[in-house]
Amino acid sequence: QYVCPAFTMTPGGALVGGAYAQPYSTSLTQTGALGAPNYAVTAGALPPGLTLSANGTISGTPTALGTSNFTVTVADASGCNASQPYSITVAATAPGAPTGASASAGDAQIDVSWADPANDGGSAISGYLATCTDGTNNFNATGTTPPITVGGLTNGTAYTCTVSAINNVGTGTPSAPSNSVTPTGNQSISFGPQAGQVYSPGGTFAVNPPAIASSGLVVTYGSTTPGVCSVSGSTVFI
Repeated sequence: QYVCPAFTMTPGGALVGGAYAQPYSTSLTQTGALGAPNYAVTAGALPPGLTLSANGTISGTPTALGTSNFTVTVADASGCNASQPYSITVAATAPGAPTGASASAGDAQIDVSWADPANDGGSAISGYLATCTDGTNNFNATGTTPPITVGGLTNGTAYTCTVSAINNVGTGTPSAPSNSVTPTGNQSISFGPQAGQVYSPGGTFAVNPPAIASSGLVVTYGSTTPGVCSVSGSTVFI
């Protein structure tokens, strides 16, 4: 009479935990089987998103939180088998990365918009972190809906921005950088009277005093009465 061998399955009990929406893989092993063993779930169920292959590998991407209890039976070529109860706990993770980050510049500030991440980590998103950088300095602001306004920036400096989602586990991976934008402020131009200039046909004169922009940007000149005068650079032609 044939006597089945003693099977030993490892590991036993609770298996390594999984993370919501993150790839998972662990392997079951045994000793005592005759020929190639065959594994199957014979009671309970694996966490949603995971499967058990015939060679004992549990893999997939968990799609639900919580602890799943199940029994795995291993059978050999002689028809002998043994069973072992297992459990896997799937926990929440930080959210995935938002998509489509875009930036719109204002006066010393940037409005940052985005699209929600496809994966909330299994826990509701409670807010977002917007970060704008000039390549050296980072400026942050938080909010719950787009746009988030990031302030304290320097006008005339270019910035790109990213957005990260936040849940009760933590702050997730940042989005890809936004378009580059440069905040600018309102400016005024002072342009004094051109006193003492001779406005005679065929005459010319240099603009003096010159116009000055409060922003420090270069001022250019033009004529609104081309039939009377024209301007080239800072020289007026009558």
